[in-house]
Amino acid sequence: MPISVVHAWHDELIPAAQVIAWAQQRSARLLMVDDGHRLARHVQASAQAFESLLRGL
Repeated sequence: MPISVVHAWHDELIPAAQVIAWAQQRSARLLMVDDGHRLARHVQASAQAFESLLRGL
């Protein structure tokens, strides 16, 4: 099952390094964005990543 992750470099709750390691262990697609935990400035990018994941199924 493919895994796609969108995560923020400046996430206040989950450090980026932990997410990178988690994604690497699973060979997951990872999109890191310049944002905070809520990804408020990257709603469209998140939607596009989700659409891309669904199209790949």
